Amino acid sequence: MAYNVGDVVQVASGERFQLVDPAPAKSTPGAPILDATGSPVLKNGQLEFPWGQITVSAIEAFNFSVSGKPPVSTVILRRMCSRVGYIGANQIGSTAFDGSTAKVVTAPAAAVTLSLALNGTVIGTVAFAVGSKTATFTTTGRNTVFTTPGDVLTLTTSGTQDTALADLVGFISVH
Repeated sequence: MAYNVGDVVQVASGERFQLVDPAPAKSTPGAPILDATGSPVLKNGQLEFPWGQITVSAIEAFNFSVSGKPPVSTVILRRMCSRVGYIGANQIGSTAFDGSTAKVVTAPAAAVTLSLALNGTVIGTVAFAVGSKTATFTTTGRNTVFTTPGDVLTLTTSGTQDTALADLVGFISVH
């Protein structure tokens, strides 16, 4: 297969390589350029590697925040997914690597639930219990939700404003 400079290829091991220099059609990602006999080509006495290894984060953190009291029924996160991924079932964590999280400076006086939707369909909730400064995440049916490029993830505030809840910040992890 022939590749163009800039192409990214994922090999069987899961590593990703990007073609950074022109290379022969039979060039293998992660390997030096070979001549017609299969021997490595030397350039100035060195093996020539036209492919550079790259890393792609396994997780996208979709951040959101609201200063003060969140307005009623308002989208506070709207973001398009850029790759295939998933939102883990009922995930919660302190970093994007172990889940999603949301916190407030001022805890709610009553339970507050925000709606998480994918392409307009509710897929879960972000809920603050009375007096809690940290939310819990629940996916619909307690199932993992899969995403594809172009999907739009939204988070919408509650239909009623809590008398106390204020200064919301957090992220939704898409793995």
